[in-house]
Amino acid sequence: MNSIVTLPIVTAAPTTAPLLHGLEDPVFAAIERHRRAMEALKAANAEQERVLRLADEMVGLHALSVLDMREPSNPPGWHPYVDAICSSDIENFVPRAEHQELHDHYQMAFAERRTARAKFVEEMAGDIDAMVNAPGEQEFDTAQELVSTSPTTLSGMLALLTYVGESREDGQSDEGITPTFDEENLTVLVETLARTAKRLTSRVA
Repeated sequence: MNSIVTLPIVTAAPTTAPLLHGLEDPVFAAIERHRRAMEALKAANAEQERVLRLADEMVGLHALSVLDMREPSNPPGWHPYVDAICSSDIENFVPRAEHQELHDHYQMAFAERRTARAKFVEEMAGDIDAMVNAPGEQEFDTAQELVSTSPTTLSGMLALLTYVGESREDGQSDEGITPTFDEENLTVLVETLARTAKRLTSRVA
């Protein structure tokens, strides 16, 4: 009578498993920190824009519409209106040496508008620039941290590349709020990925 001998089945643990699944891969936490920093920066920018729009409605636009007196009018007596965004623009469009009264009128109106807007914005939000300074610094710091974080898995490496690429694309169409993935730290990213690829390749060799 033949007997069947049952041998224990030994399943070899795949050597690539640690490269494919990365719950402990530090790059995922770094990605999440940068994502949260970007959300905070976008929210701060949106609030800043809201306050400035209110200033436009309640006080007047930052730019002052002035007559462009630089060229001879055609037809006679006609000059186009242009936007002056600073006092030097007024001097350029309406030279004081040639149009002193009109020039001084515009300079006074511009100064009054600027003062009124500054007061309105300060009462609404305090320091308008400070609204985005801290979130901007946080985004910069987390971007620097992210490109310097070496993934420990293939999935982490892919996630890092995908996140940076998509973040740059989204930033180009998101009201100019772009992540700080510039030429300098993208160079760091390439170096980080090169080290990661070398390490992961040697692990499965």
